[in-house]
Amino acid sequence: MQRSYAATAPMGRRPYARELLIMETVICGVASLALALLAYRSDAPAWSVAAAAIFCWAVALVFRLNSRAGVLFIPIIIGSASSLVALIMIEFGADIPELGIVGQSNGCTATYVFYAIIFYWSYLWFFSLMVGPEPAKDQPISLFFDRYAMLIGIGIVGFTILICAYLILGGLRNGFPLLAGIDRFVYRRLATDKIMLIALNLKWMFAFSLGMVAFSLPVSRTIKLSSSGTFAFLSLLYFLFGDKFFTQLVSVATFFAPYLYNNYKKLRRNMLLYCVIAGLLAAPAFGVTWFIYSNNGLESSEATFKRLTGRMAGQGELWYLQNELGSNILNWDQQFVENNYHALFVKDVGLYAIRTGIGPNYFSNRYAPDDIRASMMRNAGTITYTAALEPLGLAVFGWLGLVAVMVFAGLVTALTSVYLVRAIRLRSVLSGVFAVFIIVNVRSFLYQGAPWQIFGIYALKWFAVILLAELIMMAANRIVKAAPMMNRGRTVGVIR
Repeated sequence: MQRSYAATAPMGRRPYARELLIMETVICGVASLALALLAYRSDAPAWSVAAAAIFCWAVALVFRLNSRAGVLFIPIIIGSASSLVALIMIEFGADIPELGIVGQSNGCTATYVFYAIIFYWSYLWFFSLMVGPEPAKDQPISLFFDRYAMLIGIGIVGFTILICAYLILGGLRNGFPLLAGIDRFVYRRLATDKIMLIALNLKWMFAFSLGMVAFSLPVSRTIKLSSSGTFAFLSLLYFLFGDKFFTQLVSVATFFAPYLYNNYKKLRRNMLLYCVIAGLLAAPAFGVTWFIYSNNGLESSEATFKRLTGRMAGQGELWYLQNELGSNILNWDQQFVENNYHALFVKDVGLYAIRTGIGPNYFSNRYAPDDIRASMMRNAGTITYTAALEPLGLAVFGWLGLVAVMVFAGLVTALTSVYLVRAIRLRSVLSGVFAVFIIVNVRSFLYQGAPWQIFGIYALKWFAVILLAELIMMAANRIVKAAPMMNRGRTVGVIR
C-alpha cells in the first residue's frame, strides 16, 4: 500500500480522486497566500471573515487528506482556532487591554491563516512519510498489554478516582476557584500542594489514559463505562478549578483520540455528524466559561461579553502586534538566537527568559511592558499566550524565515503524533502517557516559542527516562511472547 496523503482513502474511489484532492490542496494554499497579500495592504475587517472561511476549508482538507493525522491534530487545530477568533475580534475593534489600544484591521488574520496552512501541510506530509498502513483488524497487536488489560484498566480508573477524591478534599479545604471567584493561576501558586498541582497540570495525560481504557483496551463493558464516567466527573472538577472553554475542548479531544483514530474511516464518512456532536460537547463548555467570566452570574451580559472578548483577544495580540510592525523578508537576530541557546542549559529558565527577553517576554520587554507584564502576572497568576511562536519567528527570522519555522513545527508535531500512533496501535497506556507528556512540551514550544521545552537539557533528561522505560517494556513484551501460553486458543504476536 502506497504511503501518501490518500493512504487512508477508501476503496472504490473514482479515478484521479487523489490527484484532484492534491490540486484542491494547492489551490487552498495559493488562495490563502493571495488573500494574505491583499488583506495586508487593506484596512477592511471583512478580509478576516474570508480568512476564517479559508481556515475552515484547510481544516476540512486535513481530514480528507489523511483522517488518521487529522484526529491526532485536533488539539492543535483548537489552539489555532482560538487565535483565529481572537484576531477576528481584534480586526473588528476589540479592546486589547495588555497593549492599551483598540484593535483595527491590518490583515493579521489572513497572514496568520497562511502560515497556519504551511504548518498544517508540513505536518500532513511528514506524518504520511512516517506512518504506514494500519495493521489488519484481525491481527493481534500487543501480547503484554492485552494479557494484563483488565488489571491495567482497573488500576487506571481506580487511580484517577483517588486523584478526584484528593482534588475534592483540596477544594473543600481551600475553596474551588470557580465558586470562590479566585484566579486559577493564583490558586495553583498559593493554595495547592505538589500532588494537586500535578493533577491539575497533567489533565491531558489522565484524559488519554481513560480514553485508552474506554476505547482501546480489551476490558469489560463495565470498566469501559467506568472510565468514561470517571473522565466526565474529572472534567467537572477541572471546571470547578477554573479550566475554561478551549482547555476543556482539548481534554475532550484527547480523551476521544483513541476512538477517533481507530474509527478514522467513520469520521470521514460522517464528518457532518461528528461536527454536530463536537458542537454539542462544546456548548456546555462555553456555557461554563461564560458563567466564569460573568463573576458567577453577577455581571450583566454586556460586562461579561467585554471581559470575555478582552481575555480572548490576548490569544492573538502578539501576532497582531508583530504583523503591524512588519519585518524583513529575511532576518536574523543573533542575540535572540544566542539567548535561546543558553536557555537550553538553564535550570530556572522562566526567570532567565524574563531577564533576557525570550519567549513571549520578547514582546513584554519591548512593547507596553507594564501592561503586558501586569496581564502575565496579574494577582500573582500567569497568563500563557496561545500564539507566540509565529510572531517570534516573524520578528527574528523575517517573513520567509517564518516559513522554515512552521515547516519545522510541522515536523516536530508529526514526530509526536507518530509516537502516539504507536501507543494506540500497541494499546500501551504507558506509552500513550509518555507521548502525551512529550506533546504537552511540544505545545509549549508551539504556543510559547520556547524551544527549551523540547531541546533543553532538563527536558532531554526526561525524554531519556522515557526511552529507557520503552526499552524495558519492549523487553518485557518479548519475554511474555517467548513464554508458552494459551490465549483463548489463538496465538498472539507482536508488530514492531
